[in-house]
Amino acid sequence: LYYCLENLLKLLAPVIPLMTFKIYRDLWKGDIHFEDFPKVSKKVSVGFKGRDLMELNSKIWKAKKDKGKGLRDSIGELYVNNKFKKLEKDLKACHGAEDLSYGNFKVVLDGK
Repeated sequence: LYYCLENLLKLLAPVIPLMTFKIYRDLWKGDIHFEDFPKVSKKVSVGFKGRDLMELNSKIWKAKKDKGKGLRDSIGELYVNNKFKKLEKDLKACHGAEDLSYGNFKVVLDGK
């Protein structure tokens, strides 16, 4: 937790300098503004771009709108490309999908 907090404070220091200075000084007895900016320790490839995810979300929202449903309404079944497999739990939670499968894109509302 200290590692996360320290790096988070370093990232936020340019944005909220006084608050980060106070917290860092109280915990580590130093000046955060003289510390090195965090380095990338591990790169992770997710297999898709942010633009791909935005397009997927737009398609899901459009499908709901076309069926007269609200954005918060649940989805019976959602079919998405296999490249979004790492986001399964997030997609289900975000769009209220009861079941998520992989294949050609399709949104099934109310089990129909």
